[in-house]
Amino acid sequence: MALNPYAVKTLVLTSGERLPVLIALATGAPLFEPSVYVLSEIRATNRASNTIDQVLRSIMVLQLFLDSSGIDIEQRIRQSRVFV
Repeated sequence: MALNPYAVKTLVLTSGERLPVLIALATGAPLFEPSVYVLSEIRATNRASNTIDQVLRSIMVLQLFLDSSGIDIEQRIRQSRVFV
């Protein structure tokens, strides 16, 4: 069984605010699309950091499924073939 290539890490900003991010363990970099979604849709509505953490963990499960199924969701969205 392969190890999970993703993790949710909580950053502590200079203001003291906690901001969870979904990172790729191979690079240590945050995943772009989940970060944009969390910042624009979840954090913008003043949700707690635990709520953001749970949203990112749900996205991580989806990403693991897509990876294991060989589905490139970004390509499907670009080609308007999301559910094909």
